[in-house]
Amino acid sequence: MKAHHTANPFVATIGDLNPNQAATKPVEITAAPAWRVELSHLLDDEPLSFQGELTLTSGGLVVRGTLRGKVRHTCTRCLTQLDDTVEVDVAQLIIKADTTARDEEDYVYADDVVDLEPVLRDELLLALPMLPTCVDGCEQLVEVPGSDLNTSTPNDTGESVSPFAVLKDLLDHEQ
Repeated sequence: MKAHHTANPFVATIGDLNPNQAATKPVEITAAPAWRVELSHLLDDEPLSFQGELTLTSGGLVVRGTLRGKVRHTCTRCLTQLDDTVEVDVAQLIIKADTTARDEEDYVYADDVVDLEPVLRDELLLALPMLPTCVDGCEQLVEVPGSDLNTSTPNDTGESVSPFAVLKDLLDHEQ
Protein backbone atom coordinates (compact mmCIF):
# COMPACT_ATOMS: atom_id res chain seq x y z
CA MET A 1 0.00 0.00 0.00
CA LYS A 2 1.30 3.43 -0.86
CA ALA A 3 0.82 5.86 1.98
CA HIS A 4 -0.48 9.11 0.63
CA HIS A 5 -2.86 11.76 1.66
CA THR A 6 -3.38 15.09 -0.01
CA ALA A 7 -1.93 17.03 2.93
CA ASN A 8 0.51 14.53 4.39
CA PRO A 9 2.34 11.71 2.56
CA PHE A 10 3.02 10.02 5.93
CA VAL A 11 -0.65 9.24 6.64
CA ALA A 12 -1.70 5.64 5.96
CA THR A 13 -5.12 4.06 6.15
CA ILE A 14 -5.43 0.89 8.21
CA GLY A 15 -9.20 0.41 8.19
CA ASP A 16 -8.90 -2.74 6.09
CA LEU A 17 -6.77 -4.54 8.72
CA ASN A 18 -8.75 -7.00 10.84
CA PRO A 19 -8.40 -6.10 14.56
CA ASN A 20 -9.36 -9.65 15.60
CA GLN A 21 -6.29 -11.24 14.05
CA ALA A 22 -2.72 -10.19 13.43
CA ALA A 23 -2.94 -8.55 10.02
CA THR A 24 -0.06 -7.08 8.02
CA LYS A 25 -0.08 -4.47 5.28
CA PRO A 26 2.89 -3.26 3.23
CA VAL A 27 3.58 0.47 3.25
CA GLU A 28 5.75 2.59 0.96
CA ILE A 29 6.40 6.29 1.50
CA THR A 30 8.37 8.75 -0.60
CA ALA A 31 8.53 12.35 0.61
CA ALA A 32 10.83 15.34 0.96
CA PRO A 33 10.35 16.63 4.51
CA ALA A 34 12.46 19.48 5.90
CA TRP A 35 13.72 17.53 8.91
CA ARG A 36 16.89 18.76 10.59
CA VAL A 37 18.79 18.59 13.83
CA GLU A 38 21.59 20.99 14.76
CA LEU A 39 24.29 20.43 12.11
CA SER A 40 22.50 17.85 9.93
CA HIS A 41 19.54 18.08 7.57
CA LEU A 42 17.85 16.08 4.84
CA LEU A 43 18.76 17.09 1.30
CA ASP A 44 15.95 18.53 -0.82
CA ASP A 45 17.11 17.06 -4.12
CA GLU A 46 16.67 13.41 -3.12
CA PRO A 47 13.47 12.29 -1.38
CA LEU A 48 13.30 10.24 1.77
CA SER A 49 11.92 6.73 1.30
CA PHE A 50 10.38 4.21 3.68
CA GLN A 51 9.69 0.59 2.73
CA GLY A 52 8.01 -1.47 5.40
CA GLU A 53 4.88 -2.95 6.85
CA LEU A 54 2.18 -2.20 9.37
CA THR A 55 1.00 -5.05 11.60
CA LEU A 56 -2.15 -4.70 13.68
CA THR A 57 -1.85 -6.58 16.97
CA SER A 58 -3.79 -6.62 20.22
CA GLY A 59 -1.23 -4.19 21.69
CA GLY A 60 -1.45 -1.70 18.85
CA LEU A 61 0.07 -1.14 15.45
CA VAL A 62 3.65 -2.26 14.82
CA VAL A 63 5.67 -0.37 12.20
CA ARG A 64 8.67 -2.21 10.72
CA GLY A 65 10.81 -1.28 7.77
CA THR A 66 13.78 0.62 6.43
CA LEU A 67 14.06 4.38 6.13
CA ARG A 68 16.58 5.80 3.61
CA GLY A 69 17.63 9.34 2.83
CA LYS A 70 20.47 11.69 1.92
CA VAL A 71 21.71 13.96 4.70
CA ARG A 72 24.08 16.92 4.68
CA HIS A 73 26.23 17.26 7.80
CA THR A 74 28.42 20.18 8.83
CA CYS A 75 31.65 19.09 10.51
CA THR A 76 31.70 20.42 14.08
CA ARG A 77 35.46 20.91 13.92
CA CYS A 78 36.25 22.52 10.56
CA LEU A 79 32.73 23.46 9.34
CA THR A 80 33.15 21.51 6.08
CA GLN A 81 29.90 20.20 4.64
CA LEU A 82 29.61 16.55 3.69
CA ASP A 83 26.79 14.45 2.26
CA ASP A 84 25.91 11.02 3.58
CA THR A 85 23.33 8.33 2.88
CA VAL A 86 21.46 7.27 6.00
CA GLU A 87 19.66 3.95 6.35
CA VAL A 88 17.67 3.30 9.52
CA ASP A 89 15.86 0.12 10.54
CA VAL A 90 12.54 1.05 12.12
CA ALA A 91 10.61 -1.12 14.60
CA GLN A 92 8.11 0.83 16.67
CA LEU A 93 4.78 0.28 18.41
CA ILE A 94 1.97 2.79 17.89
CA ILE A 95 -0.95 2.41 20.29
CA LYS A 96 -4.61 3.29 19.81
CA ALA A 97 -5.48 6.80 21.00
CA ASP A 98 -8.32 5.63 23.26
CA THR A 99 -6.05 3.31 25.28
CA THR A 100 -6.12 4.49 28.89
CA ALA A 101 -2.77 3.03 29.98
CA ARG A 102 -0.45 5.08 27.81
CA ASP A 103 2.43 7.47 28.41
CA GLU A 104 2.71 11.00 27.12
CA GLU A 105 5.60 9.94 24.87
CA ASP A 106 3.73 7.07 23.19
CA TYR A 107 3.00 7.20 19.47
CA VAL A 108 -0.75 6.98 18.91
CA TYR A 109 -3.21 6.45 16.08
CA ALA A 110 -6.95 7.00 15.87
CA ASP A 111 -9.64 5.08 14.01
CA ASP A 112 -8.50 3.86 10.61
CA VAL A 113 -5.61 6.25 9.91
CA VAL A 114 -2.10 6.48 11.27
CA ASP A 115 0.38 9.32 10.84
CA LEU A 116 3.84 7.77 10.52
CA GLU A 117 5.69 11.10 10.38
CA PRO A 118 6.48 11.41 14.13
CA VAL A 119 7.79 7.82 14.26
CA LEU A 120 9.93 8.09 11.13
CA ARG A 121 11.18 11.60 11.97
CA ASP A 122 12.28 10.55 15.45
CA GLU A 123 13.95 7.36 14.20
CA LEU A 124 15.90 9.24 11.51
CA LEU A 125 16.96 12.18 13.67
CA LEU A 126 18.03 9.90 16.52
CA ALA A 127 20.23 7.97 14.08
CA LEU A 128 22.16 11.11 13.05
CA PRO A 129 25.45 11.93 14.81
CA MET A 130 25.27 14.56 17.55
CA LEU A 131 28.67 15.97 16.58
CA PRO A 132 29.36 15.10 12.93
CA THR A 133 32.95 15.22 11.69
CA CYS A 134 34.20 15.19 8.10
CA VAL A 135 36.90 12.56 8.77
CA ASP A 136 38.17 10.71 11.79
CA GLY A 137 40.87 12.86 13.31
CA CYS A 138 39.71 16.14 11.75
CA GLU A 139 42.23 18.82 12.69
CA GLN A 140 39.60 21.43 13.59
CA LEU A 141 39.34 25.08 12.60
CA VAL A 142 42.24 26.80 10.90
CA GLU A 143 44.34 29.46 12.56
CA VAL A 144 45.65 31.06 9.36
CA PRO A 145 43.01 32.31 6.88
CA GLY A 146 43.11 30.31 3.67
CA SER A 147 44.69 27.24 5.25
CA ASP A 148 43.24 23.84 6.00
CA LEU A 149 44.76 21.72 8.73
CA ASN A 150 43.30 18.54 7.17
CA THR A 151 45.34 19.02 3.98
CA SER A 152 48.67 20.62 3.20
CA THR A 153 47.56 23.91 1.68
CA PRO A 154 50.22 26.30 0.30
CA ASN A 155 48.81 29.19 2.38
CA ASP A 156 49.55 27.37 5.61
CA THR A 157 52.76 28.89 6.97
CA GLY A 158 52.69 26.85 10.15
CA GLU A 159 52.81 30.03 12.23
CA SER A 160 50.16 30.67 14.82
CA VAL A 161 48.61 34.10 14.34
CA SER A 162 46.67 35.67 17.18
CA PRO A 163 43.32 37.16 16.20
CA PHE A 164 44.22 40.07 18.49
CA ALA A 165 47.36 41.04 16.54
CA VAL A 166 45.39 43.86 14.90
CA LEU A 167 44.67 45.37 18.30
CA LYS A 168 48.38 45.39 19.12
CA ASP A 169 49.04 47.38 15.93
CA LEU A 170 46.35 49.91 16.93
CA LEU A 171 47.89 50.30 20.37
CA ASP A 172 51.34 50.89 18.81
CA HIS A 173 49.95 53.65 16.53
CA GLU A 174 48.41 55.55 19.46
CA GLN A 175 51.69 55.81 21.37
